[in-house]
Amino acid sequence: MIAGTFVLAAAMAQTPNTATDCGKAMARSMTGATVQVCLAEAELSQAEAAPKDTAEWRRHVEAAAALYTRALSLPADEVVRASIIERLLILFDESMLNQEPEMLAAFRELIGLHPLEALPLLRLAKYQEARGSADAAEETLLAARRLAPADIEPVRTLAQFYSRRAGKMHANAETQVDREETPPGEPDRNGVYRVGGGITPPRRFGNAAYPADALAAGVDGTVVAEILVNEAGIVSDARVLKSVPPLDEAALKAVREWRYDPTIVDGKAVPVKMTVTVSFTRR
Repeated sequence: MIAGTFVLAAAMAQTPNTATDCGKAMARSMTGATVQVCLAEAELSQAEAAPKDTAEWRRHVEAAAALYTRALSLPADEVVRASIIERLLILFDESMLNQEPEMLAAFRELIGLHPLEALPLLRLAKYQEARGSADAAEETLLAARRLAPADIEPVRTLAQFYSRRAGKMHANAETQVDREETPPGEPDRNGVYRVGGGITPPRRFGNAAYPADALAAGVDGTVVAEILVNEAGIVSDARVLKSVPPLDEAALKAVREWRYDPTIVDGKAVPVKMTVTVSFTRR
């Protein structure tokens, strides 16, 4: 503590650098919060001199976080409080101390400091989503929407959130379907056979047309797709498994136009599912 006091005295003897937390606080007023902020900044300076993620580094960072937290409990004006909160949001984030409860507490302080603004809520929702708390992020975004109904940003952010969430749910559903696939040569619960295990790939009729824009751009590649061929040999469904973005639509268009010999099992035509490759190579 004595060493910390000497560091603080030395800092105060110099012309305050208003770009630092200590400098900002000193420029506003000299309070107990200012002392804690300047001591915290001294701890961060020592942390910067130590190798990151070492015991010494963590000790100084934790000490700085404790001092900033103490400063936040003391009287200070809005500018100083905002500066302290922003520093805590950095210190408790995943790349530093990775302390979620303290991070959420800092967000609550930020929201309390700006109760009529949607931006703090949007920042909290982003953090919650990154931590895998999708439901909590949704509730926070809806709160931001209610708080600022005329502001376009909460609406845009909420729409982007739902788009990401729908994409993840779709991917998870497809993964679950893949896990539930029946073995090759056996019918699934819908009577669809997967090629293999005695079911040979049916003969195909048709070729893929090279898309003009991809040809002009000099794009080559092979798209892998999964297709469902019905009893008549018509492709009734197709999805890309391995993507080449400029070629995906052309590949799906091609496979949907392909025709196959019907697959016969026990004298009866049956639908089959299989993986196909569509290659686009410039000659």
